[in-house]
Amino acid sequence: MTFRSPPRRTPLTRSAKTRLACIAAAVVALIALPATALVPAASAQEAPPGWRVTLRVETPAKAVKARATLGQFPGSVVGYDGADLATMAPFAAPWLTLVFPHADWGAKAGDYATDFRAFDNAPGQWLFEMRADRAGATVVLRWEGDPAILARSRLTDKFTGRVIDPTDPAYANGYPVTLNPAIRPFSWDYLGP
Repeated sequence: MTFRSPPRRTPLTRSAKTRLACIAAAVVALIALPATALVPAASAQEAPPGWRVTLRVETPAKAVKARATLGQFPGSVVGYDGADLATMAPFAAPWLTLVFPHADWGAKAGDYATDFRAFDNAPGQWLFEMRADRAGATVVLRWEGDPAILARSRLTDKFTGRVIDPTDPAYANGYPVTLNPAIRPFSWDYLGP
């Protein structure tokens, strides 16, 4: 058996070290950028196609909060697609979550923090649940989105049957909910154009 000695390393020159340091700094800078920074910016006149509504729930003291996002975007489909992000399981109490439960997604069945569908402006319904580690918690559900989309939407509390117009000034500060039971079902209905 013959062993070869490892090749001798040639020491780097000062200019080579400088070039390597610059390359390493550029790689680190690219890794640190948000993904949207690498996409060319649209002109100020162009709005990105599609729409989204962000739902937020929090305790009155804002000590515990969660959010979920629904909408329509090009490339998305009804059912699982790459824009649908799974919800992380709570890891410490107290906790509060908003999830889109999808037992109907076969191998991808589970709870999701986002639920996007094809951008076709067709009416649609998103079922979601507000969950807490204990019953009796008082929370506030809020929503954000394009005012035109909110005006063509309805929020339904499936537990009480209350239907809410998201643009109603009575709900400008959100919809207060007492989580009794600790899981509360809702639906967000987009009524179409």
